[in-house]
Amino acid sequence: MDVLDITILEIAVLIAILVPYMYIAARTIEFNKRKPIFVWSRSETIAVLIRYLFFSALLSFLTYSMIMIAIVLIDALLPLNPASYIPLTIPVLSLLLFFFTGIIYAAYKLKHIYEIIDEQVYDFTPWWVAHPKSARILSPLIYLSTPEYRRWLAAQLTPRKKRKILASLELDLPKSKEHLVGREKEFRFIMSSILYHVVRDPQFRKVFKGDPPPKFFLIKGMTGTGKTLLAEVCMREAVVEGLKASVNVQVRGVKSSDVFNPYYGESARNLNQIFKSAVNVPSVLFFDEFDSFAKHVSRHDTQMAQIEDLRVQSTFIEGLKKVLDTEARVVVIAATNSFESVRDDIRRRAYFVDLDQNITREMLEAVLHAELIKNGWDYLDEKQIMDTLEKAVSVYRQTQLTPFDIIDAVQKVRNMKVEPLREKLFTSSVKSAKPLTYEVTLEDFKLAARGLRGYLEKEKSTEVLSSVLKIKPTVTYDDVGGLIGIKEKIFKSISLSLHPEIGTKLGWVPPKGYILWGEPGCGKTHISKAIAKENSATFFYAPAAQLLINAKWVGEPEKNVRDLFDYARKESPSIIFFDEFDIIAGRRKGDPVGDKITAQILTELDGLQPLENVIVIAATNKLEAIDEAVLNRFEPNIIEIPLPRNDEERISIIKIHLNNYLQHLDEEVTVESVLKIFKRHRIVSPRVMAEVIKEANRLRSQEIFAAWEFTNKVPGAYYSPEIFKEDLERLKKVIELIKEKTGNNLRIEDVTPENYKVKLFHFEQAANILEQEVDAEIIDAQESVIPSEPQIGVAYGLGTDPSGRKGVILMVECNIHRNGTGKLIVTGAAKTLLVTPQTPVKDESVIESATNVIEYIKKYIYENIGVDISGYDFTFQIISPLEGAAGMGVSGPSLGAALSLSAISELSKIPVASDTVLTGKADIKGNIGPVGGTGWRGTGKFLAAIKTKKVHVKKFLIPEWNYQTSIDEIEILREKNIEIIPVKTQIHAWLSALNVDEKILVEKLKDALAVN
Repeated sequence: MDVLDITILEIAVLIAILVPYMYIAARTIEFNKRKPIFVWSRSETIAVLIRYLFFSALLSFLTYSMIMIAIVLIDALLPLNPASYIPLTIPVLSLLLFFFTGIIYAAYKLKHIYEIIDEQVYDFTPWWVAHPKSARILSPLIYLSTPEYRRWLAAQLTPRKKRKILASLELDLPKSKEHLVGREKEFRFIMSSILYHVVRDPQFRKVFKGDPPPKFFLIKGMTGTGKTLLAEVCMREAVVEGLKASVNVQVRGVKSSDVFNPYYGESARNLNQIFKSAVNVPSVLFFDEFDSFAKHVSRHDTQMAQIEDLRVQSTFIEGLKKVLDTEARVVVIAATNSFESVRDDIRRRAYFVDLDQNITREMLEAVLHAELIKNGWDYLDEKQIMDTLEKAVSVYRQTQLTPFDIIDAVQKVRNMKVEPLREKLFTSSVKSAKPLTYEVTLEDFKLAARGLRGYLEKEKSTEVLSSVLKIKPTVTYDDVGGLIGIKEKIFKSISLSLHPEIGTKLGWVPPKGYILWGEPGCGKTHISKAIAKENSATFFYAPAAQLLINAKWVGEPEKNVRDLFDYARKESPSIIFFDEFDIIAGRRKGDPVGDKITAQILTELDGLQPLENVIVIAATNKLEAIDEAVLNRFEPNIIEIPLPRNDEERISIIKIHLNNYLQHLDEEVTVESVLKIFKRHRIVSPRVMAEVIKEANRLRSQEIFAAWEFTNKVPGAYYSPEIFKEDLERLKKVIELIKEKTGNNLRIEDVTPENYKVKLFHFEQAANILEQEVDAEIIDAQESVIPSEPQIGVAYGLGTDPSGRKGVILMVECNIHRNGTGKLIVTGAAKTLLVTPQTPVKDESVIESATNVIEYIKKYIYENIGVDISGYDFTFQIISPLEGAAGMGVSGPSLGAALSLSAISELSKIPVASDTVLTGKADIKGNIGPVGGTGWRGTGKFLAAIKTKKVHVKKFLIPEWNYQTSIDEIEILREKNIEIIPVKTQIHAWLSALNVDEKILVEKLKDALAVN
């Protein structure tokens, strides 16, 4: 072979290598540019050709060098005559010529590999797909030079790869389209897009030619509507349809944890990599909880987290543009239950699939039917189950069930039934041959329904959680003392309200709630807890003041109220107990905060649907302060909880509380003896009764501990005489009492819980401790002004505070001016009355009483002795220890009898003894009418009579009506040897107080008025 032959051979080899590489390069460029080479611009063509000519020349030179090295090696190993190269040259040249001719022919055939869809958009198919024969010939060269071809080749599906994909599909996406009950329309729409863009099914490409389906779907709907299920079924079917078309569809569910990274910039880089991987192969991307990727973020926020969110959103939009604006075989699906929080520019690019709008009862019944059949529970009534579940979701102020709710309820029922069987399987030592089975009933679904929508429970504000106590009460019906005839009514009514299934059968609609009103300590909270206990209801104790105090911002009190009602609905059956209800539901007076709270209360009461198993009980001691609109919501269930009205009720209360200390009580402690102590110390409230009993036991316990300290029976204790001085003094007094009563000489060092019980002495001491110091001051003040000797023109009346429980003795002095004009003046304590806690006004009731008695006295004197005293001036002064305090002066007509007595004493000059007190309303006809402060609502006047220390009351004049209605309360007067005289007329009161008969009285009046 001469030089020419070698040169020709080298040129031929070089051309044979260079031409295929240039051909492959040109086709690859077209594939990457996504448009035919004949529509490129001149500058674009020159730039690309120069780049790929260099690339092709480099690859050709490398290949040529390897061939020439091979020839040299052959020549070295097999030395041949140069002439022997000639036979080799001819076949090589022939082969190269044939190959070159084939390349030219292939180029000619491949010029029509593009199908022009319109003037701007071209349906591009990789040339190695359109012409597989050429691709097989050039496969090694294409593989070396084209990354796209390598990815395409790796994506080709072999039977083994198909089986592997199907096996993994059952693990990763087990739900098939059979699970999509009622969502066939949405499924078909998304799948048409996947078949068009990703699988590129020819039929779908033809049907939707010119109007392709969207590539970005945003599925919206509340939690439980099946958004994730729909997306996962579509992903599964995309893989299945791709396998049928020999397309390896890649599906990926993207979670926030796959993207977000604590390092700056990594989150955006991760998301960019996800899109980059997706656009290179047929793919379906699913973004669950999409609001975490696309929520509104202020661009003015400079916090690092918000800046990173903006970077991620920008990366998502860029990736989405690559999907939407190119022929990338990608469909993006996103799901969110917070559609409003997604950025507008992202929503604008999406096609919405709204799962909230297409939920029908038929769909839900189909889901329930399928679940019952699957579990073998087809014997159950589907309608009853649906009604039960719908009632359960109404707790969240929604009546629309979702498919997930039904599936969740079935799962909860199955778990409830399987759990006992699981326990038997693990605890049984011998395996039973009998199969373990269970039966499901409607009651099981009612129990499971209480746990529905747990995923919807909103985070309660910390204020309401810290302000409200969730209690499981231990108080029972038998623990409620007194309230005879009242507690039975309340229990029956509220208990029926908490059992709606019974009420439904009876056609009874539960009320919105109940208002229990009464004085502090009368048992409103106590009876409410007992109702909750007896009905197995959750008890929410909500002190109204705490709902306001814990609120820091405007609007939070209303939110606290709203959250509380939501909380109670979740825990139904439940009772919301508002203590001091008047604070949050007071009369609206233009206050922006208070009025909004009242309005929120009204909204919640109106929003409580019947049969919702939530009952409101509101307690107040200021019923008049509650807004009228709120009261109307509770009518007619506004119930007074009175103080104990008689001894029977008081005994039942005392007995309940003494039962807690039976083993610690001395034999002398009986219900009756404790009742007497309570009466003497005006203890009328059940709460105070309980506190006194508790305090008595505490005093005895402290005395025993002091004795042990004194005798060093407490190891390591530090004894100080000053610390235990009071306890030791009481202990010594009790030891003396024991010695006097029993003769037992008990020593301090011998004191034990067994021989030292709670005695009546301890109850007396406890009652004294609970009395306020101001009471003692009032008693001292009233006795300082009461003379010890009988006085003319002076009478001693009785007054009480507004509650009727604290009483005082009032001194009424009368002065008469005969040569007057008939004027009447009242001075002293009868000055003011509180109409509100802050507004004192002048009280006219005492002046009216004085006017009435003077008119009657004028008439009596004229009729009996013929003297006209209409020109006399009468001046009354009322002296009270409460004088000077606004609203604590004397008010009301109960001083009428005392005014009448002082006036008749002044006219007749008969003195009134200071040990005689009276009360009663005096009218213009001379009658004595009923007054307050002597009955079960308050015995302040009786207590004022027995609490005196210096002046001992011996005679007590009381209106006859009060005498007949206060039999139990009057006993405390008899115990003090006080004579009780019921009176009906003013004359009867005069004669009883002055200790004279009417004849003597008339004679005294004649003498005093100088009548002949």
